[in-house]
Formats: sequence, C-alpha cells, structure tokens
Amino acid sequence: MNGRLKKSALFIYTLFFLFNGFLSACFGAATDDRFDFGTEIAHLSYKEPGVMKEEGFLEGVVLSYTHKREFFICVEGRLLTGRLDYCSIKTGEMDNVDNLLWETRGLFGRDISADTGIEIIPYIGWGYRFLQDDSQGRVTTTGHLGYLRQANYYYTPVGIKVVADTG
Repeated sequence: MNGRLKKSALFIYTLFFLFNGFLSACFGAATDDRFDFGTEIAHLSYKEPGVMKEEGFLEGVVLSYTHKREFFICVEGRLLTGRLDYCSIKTGEMDNVDNLLWETRGLFGRDISADTGIEIIPYIGWGYRFLQDDSQGRVTTTGHLGYLRQANYYYTPVGIKVVADTG
C-alpha cells in the first residue's frame, strides 16, 4: 500500500474513532434493536514460515443488526478489499495483489450481568469467511506466474461482550 493510501486509511480510521464511528460490529451499548453501519480497516498477514508471506491493508464496510431482550442475537457482515504484497524465497515478490474478503456471522448469547451498569454477555455463533487473492496474469520478480486463490472458512465464534453504561 503506498504512502498516500496508508495516510488516507489512517485518516478515515481516526475520523470514525474520534466521532464515535462504528469500528467493530456489535460493540457499543446494546439496546433492544440496533442497526450499525460503518467502515473498517484491517491489516492482513498470512505467513507460511520458510516459504512465503503476504501482508497489507484491507478496507471496506461493516454492518450488523442486534436484537437484545431476553437473549442477545446479532447478525454481522463485512466486505473488505485491498492490495497485499507477496514475498517468497522460491518464487520471488509481487506487490499490490488484489484481495477480497467478505464475511458473515451470527451470534447468540444471554446477558448474565447484575445491576452494576456493566453488561456481560457470553456468546457463541457460526461464521463464514471468503477470501480471494488474485494475481492472475501477473509475474513475480523471478518470473513465476500468479494465480487465483480462493479460500472458504467456516468457524464458531465464542466470546464475551462487555459493555459499560456511560450514560
């Protein structure tokens, strides 16, 4: 990612942070029903030790819908794009490889907190992530051809959401 793009990404991130922007789905005071939309900047680093690495920044949009009454239910989605730099001992280097990541997940939990002004919600869910790395039609510094790589990930998110009442 060039310097100008990094500065733009940092500016957007800072702007959303300072003005209480939405940086991560489902973090904030959970009311009965809530819809959130915002931007996200992520640093992606993939390494196969002794073989290759690829890293850089992705940016895009995130959204979520949260329903909280007796139970906590949250549906999240994100779409990120960007360019990563590839480096391998055997096959050379390639900068600015197009990448696409989209993800969706559902979370389910129950508020177990007492009347302390702090919500504690353990959750579990299901998630799917699609990642596409496209260097088709390009050549590395050592003459190796790029290719289209797609990966599908299914996972189970498990965690605890903690929200302090600041109002």
